[in-house]
Amino acid sequence: MAAQQDKRGNDQRMMSVSQTETGTKVAVAGLDVDVVKRGSGPAMLVLHSLIVDALDCGPCPAVGLGFGAWVAAEAAVQSPQRFTGLVLHSPMGLQPPKGEIVDQFLYSAKDYVRMGFNDGARFDALFGAADEEPLLRRWDLNREMTTRIAWKPYMFSRALPGLLPAVRLPALVIHSTEDRIVPRSVSERYADLLAGAQLTDLAGSGHQADLEASAELAGHVMTFLS
Repeated sequence: MAAQQDKRGNDQRMMSVSQTETGTKVAVAGLDVDVVKRGSGPAMLVLHSLIVDALDCGPCPAVGLGFGAWVAAEAAVQSPQRFTGLVLHSPMGLQPPKGEIVDQFLYSAKDYVRMGFNDGARFDALFGAADEEPLLRRWDLNREMTTRIAWKPYMFSRALPGLLPAVRLPALVIHSTEDRIVPRSVSERYADLLAGAQLTDLAGSGHQADLEASAELAGHVMTFLS
């Protein structure tokens, strides 16, 4: 799950209760990867199969949000034996049968992030005026990376639809009802392609549900994985 930063530069991650958090670095393929550990239960959140190996945590569920859901789906396709389940929230990665994934480069970084919230007051509480240079620079760097890995075709893979049916894992697809960035047709397509997948709605939330409705989102995830 990609973390967003608030106006003070602090990471905001999905969390249902207050828990102790520790951070460490793990070497993966010659790179230092920041790994955040929270709580005392088994590992739940994974973005890439290489990290599973590096952490030696064994098969575990993969949870991804938005672009991170696309990454989680790709990891499950590549190495399904490393995972015990798959949870995708408003995922990118598939061409929408209806509508289109919003082109963020038609908007300023600030306006695009704000578009991810159904409740503008929540955006204001996290980012304020969102006019501080370090924050805007970070958002622009994130957009630059998007052009490197998801520019053409924009935000979807032509190969993934043919590969997803081979993933035989319990799967839950969650779609935010007020998502203005990813159309529901993408979530529906994931649910159709993943064998036996469940599709459920997260009412009242925008695309940034981890920042706007974290408790409700975590509730869906934990109920499915329990």
